[in-house]
Amino acid sequence: MAFFNNILPGSVIADVGFGCCSGVKATFISKKKQVNVIGIDFSKQVIETCKKNVKNATTMPADMRKLPLQTNDVDGVYASFSLIHMDEQNGEKAIREFARMIKPGGWLFLATDIGSGKKRYFTRRSTTHHSAMSVMFHFWHPERLRTVLSQYGFRLEKKSITSPDNDGPDRIYLTCTLTGFDSEEKKTIMALGTSWRQNPLDVSLQLASSLKEFAGISRVSRIDRLCGFDIPVFSVSRPKSKISITVAGGKGTNEKESRASGLFEAIEIACAEADIKGYTATTDQLKKANVPFVEIKSLGADDNGA
Repeated sequence: MAFFNNILPGSVIADVGFGCCSGVKATFISKKKQVNVIGIDFSKQVIETCKKNVKNATTMPADMRKLPLQTNDVDGVYASFSLIHMDEQNGEKAIREFARMIKPGGWLFLATDIGSGKKRYFTRRSTTHHSAMSVMFHFWHPERLRTVLSQYGFRLEKKSITSPDNDGPDRIYLTCTLTGFDSEEKKTIMALGTSWRQNPLDVSLQLASSLKEFAGISRVSRIDRLCGFDIPVFSVSRPKSKISITVAGGKGTNEKESRASGLFEAIEIACAEADIKGYTATTDQLKKANVPFVEIKSLGADDNGA
């Protein structure tokens, strides 16, 4: 499975909505890849069963629409048939939470039933439910699911669809990477590219501040007084960087420019880690993206003396 193949030893994986498997998936993942698994489910009964079945299990009861983990806290989310328990509107909220929790460049495995609307099923007894029960399942159309995933910054890496032997619905299995931007943020940063110096500094700093969480920036420090520089110098720390360089530097003619320089260098590295393609925008591209900027007109022959 592509998801497992891309999970490195020591990673933190959230198994969201592990349900009636009662910790089996979490155990399989942790043993196969030697990773740290957090089992999350809305049912406290499921949580208690998991604790009995899996020694030293890390679990937490939670609603997947509002997960109790920090932003960029996990390397991947494993959500196998979790979305079938909620309608499309609430399912989208869950996907948004997955995107918030996963580090840029992290992985998502998502499996669900294909179709439209909803249908009530009657289940047999299981390890977590001692009597038959009625369950409402909700379905997704594949293209709609791909649209929502893309909206929250997920890029599809692998897709497969299976048809069960019984009369049940077809099933879709998706493996995605998180680029780190939702559609509007990606549109803005791609339009802006490395041309942030064309903007008023206050505008650039505002944009950089909005992207600090994405880049995993924990601290911005002015260090020129410590190092004896005669211009403002800032260091920008990214402790969760995937590469050895975790501190970016910024220099400029004044404090604001130096701060912005350091922030955008850190954001640029984060974009590279998340495989975000950026470019220097043309004036028309900036206008279409509604990015504020200062237009710098080129000099003509009479202006530059050539």
